[in-house]
Amino acid sequence: MMERIEKMRVSDDALDLVFRKARTYNAWLPKPVPEELLRQLYDTLKWGPTSANNSPARFVFIRSAAAKERLRPSLAPGNVQKRGADSHRCMSYGSA
Repeated sequence: MMERIEKMRVSDDALDLVFRKARTYNAWLPKPVPEELLRQLYDTLKWGPTSANNSPARFVFIRSAAAKERLRPSLAPGNVQKRGADSHRCMSYGSA
């Protein structure tokens, strides 16, 4: 049993990256996010754990200026000025 647990052990580098040294960014650079990077991000996050394996999360990547303006009324006042990124990700919970 202990041998199996040792094989499943997460490295200290991985723990540092995800938990101990991770920080939340609250501002974005005003530069484009490549389409390929967005696809890679989605292809990775879609495998994340979900409640009862029903995948309730929905992700929408908003890229056009018009779509971002339509999003503005939904933003908390403190987040309006943080919209500098080329792409926004909206995440919601719901069933298909």
